[in-house]
Amino acid sequence: MDNRASFTPQVGAPIERPLTTGAPEIYDVSFRSLTLSEYGTFKAWFKTELGLGVKPFIFRDPLTQEPGWYKIMKGDPPFQVRALGGQYVSLQAKMMLLPAAPWFASYIPKNSCRAPYFVADYANSIYGIDGKTVPASALLTISGTYWVQRTTTTAITEAQEALVATDIPASAPGTTTEILGFAT
Repeated sequence: MDNRASFTPQVGAPIERPLTTGAPEIYDVSFRSLTLSEYGTFKAWFKTELGLGVKPFIFRDPLTQEPGWYKIMKGDPPFQVRALGGQYVSLQAKMMLLPAAPWFASYIPKNSCRAPYFVADYANSIYGIDGKTVPASALLTISGTYWVQRTTTTAITEAQEALVATDIPASAPGTTTEILGFAT
């Protein structure tokens, strides 16, 4: 994708300028040897979570492994599938890295594309719910079942927890520095 706007004046060399402040990065991505079940999961995700490909999603850069916002590029079809025989397929798609990194990128676990549902980073005064930054007082509204990671000054614990409103406080409890919650 060329990121330049250009025009040719009546005299002289063509004049160019960038179309956007961030240069787009396009990746050809292949997922080889998906099982039919994994392919079914992908199709359901593409249809529901991505709204047939119009919504962005979190993915790790194929080269740097940093998480970022991506979109599957428009195409006809938007992705290609090839049967490998038996119970396997390969899937190819073009994906564009969008210019802005998600604010919660540093809270995404290594080797994962799983964004936290909530962030309570008491040490750095960063709070968020469902991808949006919020004031600390909004943490009091969180309820439901989550995989919760609690970081204190001495340890990190993880467990599935059923939370009710006020279980995640607006200020750090004891030696807790961070609480992250992931959808189960």
